[in-house]
Amino acid sequence: ELKGTKEMADNNVSDITKGTLYKRLVTWRAEESRQKKIPAYMILRQKALLSICTHLPHSEKELLHIPFVGKKTAETYGETILRMVAESMAEKS
Repeated sequence: ELKGTKEMADNNVSDITKGTLYKRLVTWRAEESRQKKIPAYMILRQKALLSICTHLPHSEKELLHIPFVGKKTAETYGETILRMVAESMAEKS
């Protein structure tokens, strides 16, 4: 491992978690979790949230390339996730 790699990774995560898209995804996941009475990680894992914010998928096909996003997750939540990504990108432009 390169010296300083962990610090750089931590900074990247910090940058992501300060973003509007990340906050929207976390809020949405928490609400889904409450409604369905299941743990939030069963809706979408933290690593998937971070990866969505990094890669900004625009289609279900791209969403399926996100770690921990499988076909069922994409079918169940894909439209909502992709809409949040698109809205976030529109606000930035």
